[in-house]
Amino acid sequence: NLINVIFTFLIISGCCLLAMKNTANLKIVTSISVIYFIPLIIVLILKFSNFHYSDSYLLGYPLKKIIPLLLLLMNQILQLYIIVFSFLFYLNGKNTSYFTSILYVIIAIIFLVGISFYSTFKIDEKHFSKNNPYDIGIVFGAAVWSGNKPSPIFKGRIEKGFELFEKGIIKKIQLTGGNAPGEVSEARAAINYLTKNKHLNKKDILIEEKTTTTNEQIKFIKENIAGKVKGKKIVFISDNFHLKRILEMADFFNLKAVGVASGYKLTWKKSLFYRLRDSIGLLLFWIFGI
Repeated sequence: NLINVIFTFLIISGCCLLAMKNTANLKIVTSISVIYFIPLIIVLILKFSNFHYSDSYLLGYPLKKIIPLLLLLMNQILQLYIIVFSFLFYLNGKNTSYFTSILYVIIAIIFLVGISFYSTFKIDEKHFSKNNPYDIGIVFGAAVWSGNKPSPIFKGRIEKGFELFEKGIIKKIQLTGGNAPGEVSEARAAINYLTKNKHLNKKDILIEEKTTTTNEQIKFIKENIAGKVKGKKIVFISDNFHLKRILEMADFFNLKAVGVASGYKLTWKKSLFYRLRDSIGLLLFWIFGI
């Protein structure tokens, strides 16, 4: 993507500047540059060796997705360090550049996360009317608690989907989300909740139980819902902190839809945690497209 193209250009530029100043400097950067290939090599080894990941989850995400992502992120951070170091060392030639570069990289990461965090608040409010209903409302999966019950956050999304359906704003509800560790799938927990507590007819509910991430769910919607019937009007239903990432991914896949936030209220501590977590997810999507 564009970020990696820019990073590569800056690394080459920094190496050229150091080489013109002193060939010994180029050897230093070349030695450091070799290091950033290590995470990529590990990713390739894991992929082609068919490494079996644990079925465990971390922060709600499967390890089989978290580990490669962390290695790719490590590679990106190392690239950023090489860029900063090469230009700093070119300007001052001091060995302190090794440590100063770390500080600048940390500042850059904080700045980027800050931009992403701010972006999660930039959601346009959509005003609905039953006179112009949408074909389908997509309820994005979330955690399932013991006893196969939707977590409060997930319940808020399900309730919002039911509210839009009951008001005639959406014609059908699409539930998404694969297996939660030790419980039924997110989508299955949601349909059980709707049929038991809201007495909703199953013919008005669609269910998908294979996806485990937001990106996979957007792809599923693109290929199986929007892709089959052109012009289908879609509403994404999730939490306010999550909608920005959903809509960015949808735009990336050229999927036209609007978003609506659930009515579930978080404490400021939980709101900060979830928004920060999604900010990092949004930033990773901007960088890696995943």
